[in-house]
Order: sequence, then C-alpha cells, then structure tokens
Amino acid sequence: MNEACRSLNEKLEKLGHKPCKPLMARKDISVKDSGRVYRLEFTDARASVAYQIDGDIVREGSKCDYLILAEHEKDKDGSVRSWKEIFVELKGKDVVHAIEQLDSTVSMQIFRHPTNKELHARLIAKAIPSTSLNPEYRKAKMKFERDHKNIKLKTLKSLQPD
Repeated sequence: MNEACRSLNEKLEKLGHKPCKPLMARKDISVKDSGRVYRLEFTDARASVAYQIDGDIVREGSKCDYLILAEHEKDKDGSVRSWKEIFVELKGKDVVHAIEQLDSTVSMQIFRHPTNKELHARLIAKAIPSTSLNPEYRKAKMKFERDHKNIKLKTLKSLQPD
C-alpha cells in the first residue's frame, strides 16, 4: 500500500483511520491525555496532522499514544514532498515503560512510508528522572538510542514546547 499512497497520512486514511487533528497548515499542534500535553511549535505555518495510536490505529500490545506528521519539505508546486514523523507518549512517572512503548511503536510496519524523512520520539512525563539517579531509565534510553539510531528521542515536561 505504501507505493499507492503519496504519504503516511493518505495511507492511514485509506485504512480507515481518522486523524484527531486534521491535516492543515498551522503554527503549532498539540495532543493531550490525562492532563499531560505535548506541543510542537513551528517558526512558520506548516502542514501537520495528528493521529491517536493507542486504541485507534493499534488496539493491542505495547504502543505509544499519538503520531504527529509535520511537513518537512515542499515541492516547487507547494505540495508536501516529505514529512517529519513524531511519536508521542504522554506518561505520569513510569518513564521506562514509556520508552518501551515508543520502542514498540516505531518498529511497526504500518508507520513506514518513503516520504517520512525525519523520525522523532517524544516522551512527555510528569517528572523526568536524572539518568544518573535512575539506572533503569538510563539503560532503557540507551537501548532505544542504540536500536533506533535514526530516531531522535527527547524527554519533555508537559506543556514544554518542542
């Protein structure tokens, strides 16, 4: 199905998944769950769309909460040529489990598409532990970064802009 669809957004819609934030040009996009909020800001308005993964696209197994697709590059005619793919997990305190959920999700075939040029993973936590004080967190983070060298993992507090 990848080749027949011009983007992951088109692929997901053809599979019957509806975005929780529709595709449109905007200066920022946010997703929230249980009082935690992830907000992605752009310097200029960019095409972006958000999908709920947990309970919609993926109903079983370990998975993160949301996927945001944001315009990466445009063609000369103004159409989006490539996308940034941002996987988001909104968590209270169990950041090790959150990294495991992100790890599981970014590996899923359904989220692969040739137009996704930049991949990111975002962990939004109530409290961000120090890697020196929490060896389990440090180990999980290092494993993620070793297994997914092309994905930028970042931990933020709720409402902290990215």
